[in-house]
Amino acid sequence: MLAQLAELMPLPALMCVAAELMGAYALPPLAPPVGTARGSTTFGVEALVTKVELLHELAMHAPFPAALRALRAVVFAGERAWSPQEALLATMLALPGGRGGYELGNARVMTGISNAMTRASRVPDILLACKTVGINYDGWGHFGIMELERAAVGLGQDPGSDQRAHELAVQRRALREKYVDDRRRDRELLAAGVETLVATSEDLRDVSTLDLLVRQLIVRAEAAGGQRMARQRALLESESLAHRRAEVLASLRTLT
Repeated sequence: MLAQLAELMPLPALMCVAAELMGAYALPPLAPPVGTARGSTTFGVEALVTKVELLHELAMHAPFPAALRALRAVVFAGERAWSPQEALLATMLALPGGRGGYELGNARVMTGISNAMTRASRVPDILLACKTVGINYDGWGHFGIMELERAAVGLGQDPGSDQRAHELAVQRRALREKYVDDRRRDRELLAAGVETLVATSEDLRDVSTLDLLVRQLIVRAEAAGGQRMARQRALLESESLAHRRAEVLASLRTLT
């Protein structure tokens, strides 16, 4: 299927499709049946295939141009993304500059970074190719703010209710625990040699905010590695490439 899509889709979009096949989410159909609204994304699903499985399947058909294009998309695409927005971000970071990306790579690891204090789940959502700087993507539901709002409204509509007050207290405690856990995760990763920055959906709204995030990533990667990332900096300074990035970002946003 991916090889067939490679005949129709550009590399960035093909990478997002590959990421969904290897990811923990499922997008609704872009074109639902007539008279029905498009559904919502399903999260927490099992990946359909692994990167190794996809690469093996495509390698069997490598002599064909479409299979080679699909193979390239899988190589660049990140595995086990938790959301389409995270996959979009990983795609933009990994894409070559001439294709509308930042050429920062994605060395996402699926096992805990070697450190006695670090839990197995303590890995960044995206790990740059330098392997010293990562990104954790916090989407709309990360802190459960909507649940907190609903609990607060419920108590406001039913003042004096012990049950409503308890529900609000539970949501407040859950938000606080999530925040504290995130800070501990950041410290544990830093102790393991990986500095993490947080990205949000707002960083994906336009290319200027995404460029700013990438500038911060480059500064931290240079500080950790001791080498200037001249090529990536040049990509950011090019007006023509900035226009290309804006086009790619806008097109990928329509897929999520």
